[in-house]
Amino acid sequence: MEISPQERTIEYVQENFYDQAGSSIWQKIYEPRTVKEINSQAFDEDFYVVVIDHVFRHGEVARQKAEDRWITLWSATMPDKSRTEVIADTTTMRLRGDNIIYWEWSETKDGAGNIVEVKFAKKTVNLPQGTQKTLSCRSWDAGEGWQDVTDGLDDTYQEIKKGTQAEKGLVRLRAYSKGYTYWLNRYRTDLPPAPKKK
Repeated sequence: MEISPQERTIEYVQENFYDQAGSSIWQKIYEPRTVKEINSQAFDEDFYVVVIDHVFRHGEVARQKAEDRWITLWSATMPDKSRTEVIADTTTMRLRGDNIIYWEWSETKDGAGNIVEVKFAKKTVNLPQGTQKTLSCRSWDAGEGWQDVTDGLDDTYQEIKKGTQAEKGLVRLRAYSKGYTYWLNRYRTDLPPAPKKK
């Protein structure tokens, strides 16, 4: 397998299982190779964070288990008492240029507290410009269940308008980027090298 911490992906190439004596008892070669992005919904997230921590030691396991792994970007209650809360997974957050990339969970409940809609989306937000784009998204409601709605997304950056709930999220992301610079830059390869000590 090949792992890319910059993309947060595992590329499955081949699997082998061995008995106690070291003899191969099962093998699978992936043709074509399977690339999988690791987020909170991936069954192999635990495996991914352990491997990455073993190599780079940036605290992936600790961040995955942290009580503040998810941060609230915004929440709002409507006149009909329905409520929407949008949270961001800091485990998946990373910077690329001026963009912060992360996975977001949006949940809407009716006035009685029943979940009526969920969206799980990968987003990129240009922090200085205040624009955002949804890269992929799955949505859920009681009638349709889970559906992949990525194909219907607009492939352009949209302005985050002032006075909106999304602007509250932008303010939160900007603050997080200032307070957790090390974490967000942990695997970047697009930064200039640090000056060498004399």
